[in-house]
Amino acid sequence: MDSAALANLYEYLATTGFNTDSVLVIRHGRIVSETYVAPFSVKLRHDQRSVTKSVVATLIGMALQEGKIASLDQKVLSFFPNQASNGPHQEVLAVRHLLDMASGIQWQEHPYNEKSDALKLWKSQDWVKFILDRQVSVAPGQKFQYIAAAPHLLSAILTRSTGVNAAEYARQSLFKTLGIDDFAWSADPQGHTVGESSLRLKPRDMAKIGLLYARQGRWEDRQVLPPKAAAAPKAPAKKPVRRAKKAA
Repeated sequence: MDSAALANLYEYLATTGFNTDSVLVIRHGRIVSETYVAPFSVKLRHDQRSVTKSVVATLIGMALQEGKIASLDQKVLSFFPNQASNGPHQEVLAVRHLLDMASGIQWQEHPYNEKSDALKLWKSQDWVKFILDRQVSVAPGQKFQYIAAAPHLLSAILTRSTGVNAAEYARQSLFKTLGIDDFAWSADPQGHTVGESSLRLKPRDMAKIGLLYARQGRWEDRQVLPPKAAAAPKAPAKKPVRRAKKAA
């Protein structure tokens, strides 16, 4: 690799105000460059913030691979049989809609003030009920909506489908497979792992998850994720433009 290009990368990150605290470059499965900014170090866990959402989605992929979740089209309410439906849109809400951030749940995420449903969620005594009681005001799949509600419902679905919360399921499956044994992850009042944030991992362990995706969901001799789930989405092929024939 071109060391000058790596040096330029570090200089760019140091001067753009991104507050970068560590950088790892992996090539062919090996660390070829690594740097930390004090007080961070190789042994310190980092707050992954919204990267947590991607780890939850990865666990959903594993649960799907293991048959613990029937399909991405499985309805959300099927995991919560005691929850009454609040309308036809909620009845068709499926796992894939949560993964796509297109749930249609009536929700105000930003700005983070007294009106933010994300902050109300954290103050709630029952996070899952707080989310399920919200109206699904837009047909699922119709509108992209980046909200905390979707990944937290996915976390609760992992609890219902695997018998343990997302953090423990990660410990037993994903993290065990990748050799990750030092992490921290908060839970809501009912014990569901927080789905939208709060995971703390060491940078080298986070790099392992990135490498898993680069390898299309395969780790050593095991297919950990469905290949299609790990593959980067492809741009839709352009249809050929055909000229209409003139009427005879």
